[in-house]
Amino acid sequence: MEFEKPVEEYLKGRMNEAAERRFELYLQGNPQRWEELKSARNRRISNAINSLSEKYRTQLILRHMQGLSLAEIAESQNVSIRTVANRLHRAHKLLREALAKL
Repeated sequence: MEFEKPVEEYLKGRMNEAAERRFELYLQGNPQRWEELKSARNRRISNAINSLSEKYRTQLILRHMQGLSLAEIAESQNVSIRTVANRLHRAHKLLREALAKL
């Protein structure tokens, strides 16, 4: 699964500073474990995206994986830009909630 920006950038700042630092120190000494964690994280993200209803999943894929603008998504879906923005907002919220449960 390819994202418009690296998942690391999206998740940056989601942990408190102390947790981020401990995690970085741990990973510096074990690159194999880092790859395992990235793979597991990517599976969790994919599963969370797939758990969304089609209308929210579609908005996320078009925006973050295909790199379409809000206007392009609105035109392709035959909805208003405001509807796309609302759906994306809701999709991000649902995705955060799904990932928090994992």
